[in-house]
Amino acid sequence: MIKMRNRRAMSIVEYGAMIAVLVGALVGLSIYLKRSISGHWRQTADVFGFGRQARAPENILWEK
Repeated sequence: MIKMRNRRAMSIVEYGAMIAVLVGALVGLSIYLKRSISGHWRQTADVFGFGRQARAPENILWEK
């Protein structure tokens, strides 16, 4: 009976460690994915804007 509990506790610890590794990998991949998407958006915006930053036209009157 004690051996069975010990084996069960070991498998629970192993599953917990496996889940922790998977969560860490997913967090790392999500950071990489966000940077990649951001880079692609920036590259697309640079193509459309010819590398210039957008600014508001001077002839628009802003309402207060």
